[in-house]
Amino acid sequence: MWLPGTDPRREYKRIPVRYTVLLSAAHEDDRIQSEEGTLSDISIRGCAIRGDVPVHRGDLLGLQIRPTDHEPPIEIDVATVRTVTGRRFGLEFVRIRQEQETRLRRILVTLLHGR
Repeated sequence: MWLPGTDPRREYKRIPVRYTVLLSAAHEDDRIQSEEGTLSDISIRGCAIRGDVPVHRGDLLGLQIRPTDHEPPIEIDVATVRTVTGRRFGLEFVRIRQEQETRLRRILVTLLHGR
């Protein structure tokens, strides 16, 4: 599902969305317990989130993305913070289980066809 994007640094184009996401530390000893944010765009390899979460470049997070209230969240086991700009931060997915990636791909295809 490669799509040429406008940003030459990205391999995959990000699709604008507005989903609720629950963030937690990827490791139990980190400072983030569990915080909610808003997913503003997503691709198969990363996303951008807006929220009042105290993150820094290099932090490792776990994500639960809720595209709808009618199905379980998509779980990203580990994502690393790549950029932080005010209340917006960009993440790269580092570890996602195969069944979760399959669900994410289905949602991305649906979003692309709906445009």
